[in-house]
Amino acid sequence: MKRRYTIDLYHDAGYVPHFGLQSPDFGCHDYRLFERNARVLGYHALVYQMGSSPYHGYMYETLLRHPGIVTLHDLGIAVFRGRIFQQATAVIVHSPWCAEQVRSRFPAHLGKVSVVAFGATALDPSSDHRRAIRARFEMPREALIIASLGQVHATKMDCETIAAFALLARVIPEALLVFVGEEHDNGEARSKVMELGLQHRVRFLGHHPGDLADLAAITDIGVCLRRLPTNGETSGALIDLLRLGVPTIVSDVGSFSCYPDSVVRKHRWDSDGLAGLTQALRELAEDRPRREFLGRAAWRYVHQNHGWPRAADSYEEIIERTVAGRTRPQAGGPSALPGLQVVASPDWLQVAS
Repeated sequence: MKRRYTIDLYHDAGYVPHFGLQSPDFGCHDYRLFERNARVLGYHALVYQMGSSPYHGYMYETLLRHPGIVTLHDLGIAVFRGRIFQQATAVIVHSPWCAEQVRSRFPAHLGKVSVVAFGATALDPSSDHRRAIRARFEMPREALIIASLGQVHATKMDCETIAAFALLARVIPEALLVFVGEEHDNGEARSKVMELGLQHRVRFLGHHPGDLADLAAITDIGVCLRRLPTNGETSGALIDLLRLGVPTIVSDVGSFSCYPDSVVRKHRWDSDGLAGLTQALRELAEDRPRREFLGRAAWRYVHQNHGWPRAADSYEEIIERTVAGRTRPQAGGPSALPGLQVVASPDWLQVAS
């Protein structure tokens, strides 16, 4: 977006920004300086990036005083969501499922909502690079790596994944299950591993925020599950897997359901259960051409629908429309729901009204 705008970034007090933000292309400031800077600079527009995290509380406080465009990466922001819609001049969500939830929960604010695909860059590392990453993380060169990226938490059905993997491990000795992320499940996943005697077949790598793309690159099968009721979150871990061309099993719930069946392998716990999850793992583990086909489809999908230039164009359109006071679709404009702006329209944004 810097080709069109001069951009200042604001972060919470006491937070040390990532080294990558120390760039001459952007200003990067403590949010407590916002009031002073805004008076001097007279910003053209304000954009808030909000997820379901207590760390984002400072943005909510600012939003109450300075309405702006809000990107909701997680629709289920239980503490903040109702007043967010009241204060926002426009709201961006990443899936039509989230837009449907807005229609049912906050119908009066549907006209503020636009759907913009989560931005990502499709990557295709060489075989040599993938082997080097495996060596760096001490992963067996010939292992069939099944990985879950992101926090280890009961809502991500990690224990169910371990149980399904236990049945797969009996027939595929080279299979290895890997969890990447901080553990917030009170040790339940590790206890399940011990219970099933899988200590040598399951690894917990911990938090590697700077290495998620590399760890996705060496994954043969991704697992990205959610337990109902879902919060409608946008999973960065899932996008990382798909943009690296990893065939991935997902729960057929919430925003995950919006991905085409040709891009992800869907599983419904309420109807498929443990047997269905095990079957999904075996299908991909035992059929290399099938998982390669699914992985290529995932890579193409991200490349075609999630590119950052496309996302930036969508943001620019929303900013300029909002600044000009246009919060409703113009006659004949692209709209998938009554009053809903569909700014970027890949396959999964085509929603029946």
